[in-house]
Amino acid sequence: MSVLKITSKILVTGGAGFIGSAVIRQLNIDGYQNIHILEDLQEVHSSGSWRNLAGLNFQSINDFRNYDASREDAKVIIHMGGCSRTSAGFKEVHMKNMQFTLDKIFPQAAKVVYASSTSVYGNKPPVHANGYKETDPMQPRNPYALSKSMMDMAATRRQLDRNRGRDIIGLRFSNVYGPGEYYKGEQASLLFSVFKQLTTACPNTIQLFEGDNLRDFIYVKTAADMVVRAALKDVPSGIYNAGSGVATDFVDLVTTFLRKANLDYKLERKSNPIKGYQTHTLLDMDRARGFFLPSMYSLEDDLDDYLKYLSKDGDHKHAGDVV
Repeated sequence: MSVLKITSKILVTGGAGFIGSAVIRQLNIDGYQNIHILEDLQEVHSSGSWRNLAGLNFQSINDFRNYDASREDAKVIIHMGGCSRTSAGFKEVHMKNMQFTLDKIFPQAAKVVYASSTSVYGNKPPVHANGYKETDPMQPRNPYALSKSMMDMAATRRQLDRNRGRDIIGLRFSNVYGPGEYYKGEQASLLFSVFKQLTTACPNTIQLFEGDNLRDFIYVKTAADMVVRAALKDVPSGIYNAGSGVATDFVDLVTTFLRKANLDYKLERKSNPIKGYQTHTLLDMDRARGFFLPSMYSLEDDLDDYLKYLSKDGDHKHAGDVV
């Protein structure tokens, strides 16, 4: 049962983004419409991600540069905004992730749910059979991962705020994929990139990195459901893994996906030039399961749902649009 009234004000940062727009869609399904969006309006315009807002019910959208945190009266802040590019430099992620979150988000509202990342665990495979645990040491390997680890440390320090009526919940997302990815550009999932290539004039040769590459993949609808449950339910402050709890090999994932899509392709392997690349991620979901983990769809069902979306009116349809 929700602890938040249906008329309560909810602020969603990054609401036009991939996960943020999916969160708003889930909030609408649950009956919430007093939703206000905070965004980087310049980026929303230039990327075209404003299209992700089509069909959603919300009250306003404003630029984060004009945000006056001292006047914020939202009961819940769902913080999905910030810089999500793992290749971004320290200055950009410091301003958009660390500084803005610590100065403008964490001190506000009775409850904050924010996006963290599996990247905080570093590039070493998990030592536990069930995957990384929230208590495992953080070993960030790039500025983006560092920004998320600093947010997690700040949230952990503030856990005592629960005694003063404030909750801060961090969700360490694994590899999220699904509807709404087109505007992520180079950050789009492997599945979307492969589908886009094979349904355009590009060659039908798919290149994947050599060696065993296993990732914990989670469908965006499931991720959004987790965010909303964490925001609306009485969940203790803290850090929670947000994945499927299953590690899937890249080759198995792509071949299954393309078989379902009935697309012809050739598979080639290439060396991996990326330093610090995570070759194996898996999240232990025991802690989240005790509070807000929804009934998980099977990977097969998720792939079927995503293909239905892509084939009918999906992201690739916008490839020729001009903003």
